[in-house]
Amino acid sequence: MSFSPALDANYLYREHSVRSTSYELTEVVRQKADSGVMRNSIKLRKALLSGVFNQLTVDLDYPDVAKVEHCDLMDRYLESCGGKINGESIMIAHSNADVAAYNRRIREHFSPGCTEVEVGDKVMAVSNSNAYGFFISNGDFGLIKQVLGKTERRPITLKRKNVGSGGVELIQISLAFRDVCIGFKDLEGKSQFFQSKILEDLLYSDQAAMSSDENKALYQDFCMRNKHLKRGSLEFKNTLMSDPYFKALRLKFGYAITCHKAQGSEWNQVLVKCKTNQSQLSAGYFRWFYTAITRTSQKLYLLDPPNIKLGSGIKMVPAPGIGFPVELTKDESSAMVAAHDDASNTFGIPASRQFLLALLGRVRELIKDTDICIDVIGHNQYQEAYFFKRGDDSSRVNIIYNGKEKVASLSAPQPTALTADVIGLLAPLKGVPVANSAAVSLTQFSFEEDFLNELHHRLMPMAEERGMTIHNVERLPWNLRYNFTRGSEVAVYDIFFDGKNRFTKCQSVKTACSPGSLVRDVEVMLTDELSV
Repeated sequence: MSFSPALDANYLYREHSVRSTSYELTEVVRQKADSGVMRNSIKLRKALLSGVFNQLTVDLDYPDVAKVEHCDLMDRYLESCGGKINGESIMIAHSNADVAAYNRRIREHFSPGCTEVEVGDKVMAVSNSNAYGFFISNGDFGLIKQVLGKTERRPITLKRKNVGSGGVELIQISLAFRDVCIGFKDLEGKSQFFQSKILEDLLYSDQAAMSSDENKALYQDFCMRNKHLKRGSLEFKNTLMSDPYFKALRLKFGYAITCHKAQGSEWNQVLVKCKTNQSQLSAGYFRWFYTAITRTSQKLYLLDPPNIKLGSGIKMVPAPGIGFPVELTKDESSAMVAAHDDASNTFGIPASRQFLLALLGRVRELIKDTDICIDVIGHNQYQEAYFFKRGDDSSRVNIIYNGKEKVASLSAPQPTALTADVIGLLAPLKGVPVANSAAVSLTQFSFEEDFLNELHHRLMPMAEERGMTIHNVERLPWNLRYNFTRGSEVAVYDIFFDGKNRFTKCQSVKTACSPGSLVRDVEVMLTDELSV
């Protein structure tokens, strides 16, 4: 369910007129405050509270957290349990099939060639039982003290309606029982040993529980052996609950378990297989992983720990007219059109004139968030003639620069009502090296959304290491538009994100890119190196 009725104050009041008070446990006592498990779990908890799941990495720089390779898994498990079967260590995985495989692998080490249950096996109850004088809870661990006799197999025939034909068909179910002497701890922590039958096939199965047909067969078997009892009578019910076959324990081997079964328990040493069939960038996986890693009180071993950094998995979208067509969302398409109208036009400035391109980017930055736009640019010696528009008004402003690539002055040959506003906005250009000022502003650039700032802070040093300069970046509705330069080369890229704050695709703005290797190098940086 999406919520717990028993723990929902609104539900209790609405449905049962019960007022309740809620409390939240915030002090962690299982791990030390400065432990690696604690540090990593805090990141998961913050993501769950904020609802943002766009990156997931594990900090392994702590003595209580270690990465394990597949080839070393058994060595680490034996190290964790001191080479003996005990209750100090556990292996946690997501699927029942994985759990069954790990149980077989561990048992093969302790009992080579033995596929059947034997003395000393660690087992776990997978259903509640109060049929043996004390309560055994689903998830409790037990120990096989003796295996008594051989397997007893009971064939049962069930009648079932065939959905396709509508007729009745007969199916054969085989139930396997084994007598054992087994021990569990009672509520006071005292070991209680007793003789019981177990459902043996379930113990070896990859399935978490008995199938519906197997449960029906178990009940049918009892009815066939007690035909003299009237169904529904008190005698029938009491005999059923005391029947040694019907109350046979449902067990699984307990060396490896699912995270679901591990909830509420703790071990000194925990090994976790981190890969599941879930998307790792999802609330479900974050909750699962949080529960799994916090089961340990001393040491955590991680198999295939997640390493998904912000921007990992960005896919390259081919430029229009090249390669295969790509379906974009309506929002992304609108964003691309708007971005092209606003920023891709270089007004005839060649890629080799980096100063003039940087000047254009700086002018755009200064008039951003106004209703003023650039209409045309005239290119003269040591002068750029900018023609601006605001509604029906227009104005020409000459930007004069010197040989040191600094703006010397601003002038307007024919002042209009718009001129004073434009010159006021462009005043910060005078006397400042345009390229340097742009670089400073980008280093200090701040977006409203944290995830955009994080990506920008990742890209800045990566671009610098590759000899690239980020001259401009624009925040558009569903993407960031980056302007990269290196020498005389220019590469303009859109980096798209979705409503879950995840970066999904990138695409070069073909008309704004110059020939050369920079375009390809930026693509590699965005699609490959951001994932490292």
